[in-house]
Amino acid sequence: MTALQHVRPHAHYTVQLPRSDDFAFWRERARALIQCDIPPDKVAWVEPGGTDDLFSSGGMRLPAPLEDAPPVRASKRYLSLAKNAALHSDPNRFALLYRLLWGLQANPRIMEDKADPDVRRVEELDKNVRRDSHKMHAFVRFRQVEDAEGGEHYVAWFEPEHHILRAGRSYPAPRHAARPDRPCPP
Repeated sequence: MTALQHVRPHAHYTVQLPRSDDFAFWRERARALIQCDIPPDKVAWVEPGGTDDLFSSGGMRLPAPLEDAPPVRASKRYLSLAKNAALHSDPNRFALLYRLLWGLQANPRIMEDKADPDVRRVEELDKNVRRDSHKMHAFVRFRQVEDAEGGEHYVAWFEPEHHILRAGRSYPAPRHAARPDRPCPP
């Protein structure tokens, strides 16, 4: 009995993501699904609070790849773009990333094809996330406030368009911790 015997040819799989910005979790699941030869149209990626795909088999376990499954190929450029694109607020971003990763297995040079709609879309997601991150780092300013006991605190308000807070939270802290006129996360 092999590990792939529980892969059903017409099954649809749902991957429940633990957080909206969890690239490492997505990468691990995507790698296993690629190794099990599960095409993109058979996988639904669901964020916390999201609903399952209409065709997904809600309780079905994800298949496990064989020990001798071929390694998953991904270019450095793909990984760089994918890490940022995973932070975008587009609900279809993980499906897009998986579809592109699937394509990379057959065509390792697909990232060089500027006419490919998936490549263009992931580049656009990356650009939007980088712009949002820049706005957070460049324009957020903390103000000093005192609490009821006279203690000092710094507060700021920033509402990003994308899931960038966890990824960018440590940027200014070491350099600007003692300067209230500079951004410094709490």
